[in-house]
Amino acid sequence: MSSSGVTESGLAAEPVRDKREKEIHVPTPAWRPKKRPDVSPGGLQTLLSHLDEKKVPKAVKPLVESDPAWRSFDSVAGIFSSGFLLDPTTRTQFISAWPGVFKWCCYFYAQRVPRENNSATVQNTIETICAIIIGLYIDTEVRATVRATTGIIELCTHLCLHPASPIGGFIPLSTLLSSTWEDIDAVCAVAGKPETFAKMLLDRLRTTVNQSPLRVDYAFTLTRILTTVIALPGHSLAFAVLADNATWIVARMLFLASLSIGSSVGEQRETYSKCIRIGITFLRGAMVEYDSPRLVCQAIDAGLLRTICALSRILDGDLEESKPVLMHILREILPQSMMYRSVIKVMQGEHKEMDGEVIDKEIMKSYLREEWMAWVLLLHLRGTIAKFPKEVKGRGSVSCDCVTCTKRGKKTELLRCAGCLYVYYCSKTCQKEAWPIHRKMCKLKQSSPTTGGSMMFSDQDAQFLREVIGTDAQIHHSHLQKLAKRKFPNEPVENLIICIDYTNPIYPAGTCSLKNIKTYVFPPVSDRAMDPANVQAQNDEMIKMVRRNPREYTFIEATFVYGQQRLTRNLMTRPNMWISPAAKMASALDWQKNKCENQDEPSVGLLEFLLAVTTSADL
Repeated sequence: MSSSGVTESGLAAEPVRDKREKEIHVPTPAWRPKKRPDVSPGGLQTLLSHLDEKKVPKAVKPLVESDPAWRSFDSVAGIFSSGFLLDPTTRTQFISAWPGVFKWCCYFYAQRVPRENNSATVQNTIETICAIIIGLYIDTEVRATVRATTGIIELCTHLCLHPASPIGGFIPLSTLLSSTWEDIDAVCAVAGKPETFAKMLLDRLRTTVNQSPLRVDYAFTLTRILTTVIALPGHSLAFAVLADNATWIVARMLFLASLSIGSSVGEQRETYSKCIRIGITFLRGAMVEYDSPRLVCQAIDAGLLRTICALSRILDGDLEESKPVLMHILREILPQSMMYRSVIKVMQGEHKEMDGEVIDKEIMKSYLREEWMAWVLLLHLRGTIAKFPKEVKGRGSVSCDCVTCTKRGKKTELLRCAGCLYVYYCSKTCQKEAWPIHRKMCKLKQSSPTTGGSMMFSDQDAQFLREVIGTDAQIHHSHLQKLAKRKFPNEPVENLIICIDYTNPIYPAGTCSLKNIKTYVFPPVSDRAMDPANVQAQNDEMIKMVRRNPREYTFIEATFVYGQQRLTRNLMTRPNMWISPAAKMASALDWQKNKCENQDEPSVGLLEFLLAVTTSADL
């Protein structure tokens, strides 16, 4: 041993806590020339002596070579490089010094990263800090201590936000971040605004997705953070991420990964599997919890249908756990979003571009065959409704709102109520006759808020929603008549409300039931409505109108899914379907006589349900 107490490996063999700082700094740079020097426990104590919590300066000072902060940084780097964190014994010893190490890491970032223009220094600092955090976190016994450190999420966020940060700088946050308000709030506090962090993260992921070949390890790290964020519904960061088209980017990444995983082997296959699992988890979480029509459109447009086909026959082994997730997307999320015209248009376009031979070779021979066939048939049904002529769907024409008048005509041919702009009359005589009944609803419509908040549905989707509900009521008409005789044998049919429920994934085209107009009660008005009291008053007035003249109106209640919400919408149309069934509509859809869970012998499987072309004669 030399007079300085340094061994051949370059590190002191015994603790040197009692020596002066200038003497003990000598061994710390000695790790640099060697990748994994053989370090003694005494050498660890030498390095840790530089990382005492009490030695951290209270104020950030300029970077000076060989000063205490310089030697402390060398000590942190030396601990990682010398292999201490790979050995369980020395790793456990190191954890006792973690409070000081963490405090020094925060100091290193403040001193070396924001003020340093040399990207090499910045990256070296970030990589060193990341290596220490991840090196400790892999130990399950040490993990809880690291995770519970006050300020750890803030430091990890800083590592991500720097423009020169390598992808490795995102690994600590992707590993430590949890779906709690405390953690996500901490991320936003460092970023300043949720939109700032969302943009930074998604810009990195966009760059990764646009690279060829796809770096799936990078994609996994970034998508893991996104998945953790959107798993906290209602947080502003989750909305910021989804508003910046995260669903499209992740779906595109998933599509590219699905094309390559089949030819990957070994460690590369494992990396692809991790990336695909996290991507599928993100998509389901986003489309289930949030604005499902918009997000489903994004995912489909980015290649989700082709991804499902590509993955359908290789989801085994390390991807086995993704099978039920992919089935849930195809069996429930996609069908339940097909109440909206925007979704139908995107699905039709993507399905048309798909290779039929690929479909036959892949998904039609997989465990998803039944779900795929059901989805295709439902797409055909919804697409048929979208193509109906305006006169069949009732669009382009309106009826006079006077209940004693049966005239219909184009909107340009009838007189529009100047107050509410909601109803039409064929003449001033009809308008005057209808005014005592219309007066209250007119005032409610005028006072109903129409601005100041975003609309849940576009005009196109809202119109298509009404068309689907009205059409399905006609489809079920023969079944409803028989159901009325069974359930309400002594009640005039005009008093029956048609209820269609689209929330059961076994019956995506809807199941029907009946309620009595005399006892009907509207579902509670959502607190999210812009004016709940006004909505409730309009509902009350609507039911009064129907009860006064039940033979004049068809009243329909439809229940469907919008993200995690279960919504109910009511449709009041003329004439009464029970009294005057729409022959054209029934004829146009004669090919699709859907079965329903309220039939005597409902179909067992989803495919059998949608393929059924006859209705049981003994309903």
